[in-house]
Parts: sequence; structure tokens; C-alpha cells
Amino acid sequence: MKNQLILGDNLEVLKDIPSESVDLCYVDPPFFSNRHYAIIWGDKGEIASFNDCWAGGINHYIEWLYKRVEQIYRVLKPTGSFYLHCDWHANAYIRVHILDKIFGDKNFVNEIVWCYSGPTTPKLQKFPRKHDTIYMYSKGDVLLFNKDAIRVPYKSGIHASKSTTKAAFGGVKTIEEAIEREIDGKLPEDWWADIFTVDRVRRERIGYPTQKPEALLERIIKASSNPGDVVLDAFCGGGTTPAVARRLGRKFIGIDQSVRAIAVSNARLEKQTDLLINDIYEVRTKAYDYNKLRNMDPFKFESLMVELFGGIPNAKKHGDGGKDGVKKIDGETFPIQVKQMDNVGQPLIQNFIGHLLQNKQKKGFFIAFDFTKTAYECVAEVKQSSGIEIELVKVESFIPLVRKTPIKLDWSYETVDGKQVVTLAASGDDISLWLWDFDYDESRGFVAEIFQDKTGTQKINLTAGKHVIAVRGTDSNGIESTETITLYSNGSVHE
Repeated sequence: MKNQLILGDNLEVLKDIPSESVDLCYVDPPFFSNRHYAIIWGDKGEIASFNDCWAGGINHYIEWLYKRVEQIYRVLKPTGSFYLHCDWHANAYIRVHILDKIFGDKNFVNEIVWCYSGPTTPKLQKFPRKHDTIYMYSKGDVLLFNKDAIRVPYKSGIHASKSTTKAAFGGVKTIEEAIEREIDGKLPEDWWADIFTVDRVRRERIGYPTQKPEALLERIIKASSNPGDVVLDAFCGGGTTPAVARRLGRKFIGIDQSVRAIAVSNARLEKQTDLLINDIYEVRTKAYDYNKLRNMDPFKFESLMVELFGGIPNAKKHGDGGKDGVKKIDGETFPIQVKQMDNVGQPLIQNFIGHLLQNKQKKGFFIAFDFTKTAYECVAEVKQSSGIEIELVKVESFIPLVRKTPIKLDWSYETVDGKQVVTLAASGDDISLWLWDFDYDESRGFVAEIFQDKTGTQKINLTAGKHVIAVRGTDSNGIESTETITLYSNGSVHE
């Protein structure tokens, strides 16, 4: 299973995930609360998704969520766990009408209450609501639960003091045994008041109101998965689940309908430069960047095209005999050849014909960006003369191809209180989100400092010296374009 960030309707994406392939799933779906508050990113994909789930009140919301949880149940392994994060608006409906029906009430494990604090309205005439609910269910009778991975310290160490009674640790025989138990710590209860909201964890903030803290996901992932396991988040938002799963050595699948959410999640994973992480992850968008595909590693390109065409890639990098994969149709297997070219001509088609003749096959597929007139003539001729059918398949016929939107980065400066203040203005057609790296290093790659800029305008103070600034724009298809500028500050600012 590949690490993936996937842009799209999670219901449709989930249908493509193989059954019983996921070890753990955590979801934080839109709460059934104020619909305007629930729209975080504000792009077309997210608005369409929220309009769908809000269309017909609570009954429609439950039906909308039910379909997605049903698919999650299918993709979970028999030993898998499911955590659903919700609040008071619909938690009772969700448990009774979705979770108990799909997983069965016998597979209910915990109702976790995540407690937090924060400001309240002085005139409030009721107890302030300061908790969320996280339901935990198992798929089957065998439940993976790594209790030693999530132990927390006992309060104040009182259990291991000389005055400790053995009864304080029911079952221990000696004070030494009590001290050992103290060192190990205890299991967290099902109410979690030791994990702060992200408002109090400044380094994690990426600027949207429902972001969950990494510590919350860390506890869940450590408890219900092992290194190498697959962790799924079907409403991945700003990428907390993929980021924590990756940091803990798990595989991840993150899905979201919002272009901006996937762009921010990607930037967040890119920012994990302090970790010794060599794993590769794929970002699947609604369209593919033509130039990126043209410059991709040839073997990766071949494998990707075969997979997207519905085939099975050839694991061999060399000596594949002209077969980069196969496609199964009605029980028969047909070869696929892929060329990372714009104008595949007659010579390459004849080579593929030779492969078909050698293997006594009557049909094959040839994938490329485009074909010459002589290629089509060759295919027609061989079909008429020997009955061999070769289907010439343009890449754009089965995946949407687009070219990057060019972006422009302008700047101006003024001196304010002796400081050089630079105004940066990025522009480009159909850009949904801007991200900024004010200390760009080509060898390190893009590391976002500003995650949620919808205007393309930033003001920064420049110290003396050289500054390389990069801006990345993400268009409505999820395709990213980056522009850089180098500024020098030494009493004035210039390029």
C-alpha cells in the first residue's frame, strides 16, 4: 500500500481501496453544527461536499455519513479499529444509527471524552460545552491495543512513596513492585484532559478552527496500530493524521474533497525535514500536470500509467520484452506498452507487434501522449493482414491533463521605523491557495511558513543580506506552481 494524499469525494475514493487493507481509521467528519462555521477552506470542492451533507437536515446527514462509514468498515482488516470524532450535535445519532448498525454494538470499545478549556460567554446560563466525543469500535473480536505504548505517569508519584499501601496498586505484593508499576505508568482513562487544543500548541497551528493536535492522533495511532501498518483518514483536512502516522513509521492514506486541504497537507508533510524519513508519498489530484509527467522517472511513469489505465504494472525495470504491464478483460490477459513520448511512430508500433507475435497474442494496448499518422496506419494494416488488434491509447483519454498555471511574483518596499518592509504580491489565474517559504533553499526544497493565504499578498521585514523567497500557488485542479525571487537588503532592497 502506497502512502497517498488523495483529492476527491471520499465515498468514491474509498470504493477503490481494496477490502481488508487498512489497519486503523480515524475520521473527524464535519460536525452537524453551524454550516457556515463548518466550511473551513472555502473552495469549490469543500463547499460542494458540505452542501451535500447538509442538504436535508439530520436524517440526510446521517445517511451521508453512513455510506462513508460503510466503506470504511469494508476496507478495515478483521483486526482493525475505527475512531470517529464528533460533538454533542449528533453524537447520539451517529452511535445508534451508524456505528452500532455497521460495526455492531458488541464491537463498541470506548466512548472517549476529550476535554479542553477555553473562554466562555459571561452571560451563559448553562455549563460550558468543553469536550468532544471520540467513539472507538473494533471490526472483529480480536482487537489490536498497544497499552504499553500509551501509558502516562501517575499523578505526583504518590503511589511509589514509602507510605504507599499495597492496596493502592491492587494485586502487588511488595512496595518494590509498586515502584516498578509507578515507573511504567498507567493507562489513560477514557476521558482525556491532558491533551491541549491546537490553540495552545503554537508550532502546530496552520490556521483553521477545527485542527486537531498531534498528541491526540499520536495516542490513537500508537494504541491501535504498529509500525508499517496502514492508517486511513477519510476527512484528512490539514493533514494531522498523515503527518503523525508518517512520523511514527506507519503508512497513510489521507482523503479530502478540498484542493486547499490537500495542498496544506502536502506542505505539512514536506515540512517534516527534521525527520529521517525516506519514504515516498503520492499526491493524487483531479488532474495531472503534463510537464511533471513528461519529466518523471521513466519506470515510475510506466507503472503509474498502467495502474491508472486499470492494469497491473510489470515489476521489472529492464528486460521486460516490451511489456510494461497487463490488463485483464473477461478472464484474458493483454499486454500494455507505455512510452513517455508525444509522437510514437511506426517503428515502435512494429516492435510491439513483434512482441505480440512472439507470444501468440492477438490484442495489446499502447499508451503514449500522442501518436503519428504512420502509427495509426500501421495499426490498421496489421489488423487487416493478421487480425492483431492494437489499441493506441492517449494519456489524456483516461486521465485529465493540464499544464501548470504560470504565476507572477511582484514586490515593493518601504522603510518603516528604520526597517525594510517588503510587500509581496503573487498572482495567477484560477489559484485557490498560496503558500510561502521566506527562506527558500533549493537543495532542501519548499518548506511552507505561511499555509493559508487566499489573497497572495504578504508583508515581511527584511534583515540585511540575501533573501530567497518562494511562493507556491495551487489551482482548482490541485496542480501546484512555484515562483521564486531573490532580494538583497542593505539600506535599500533590490534584486
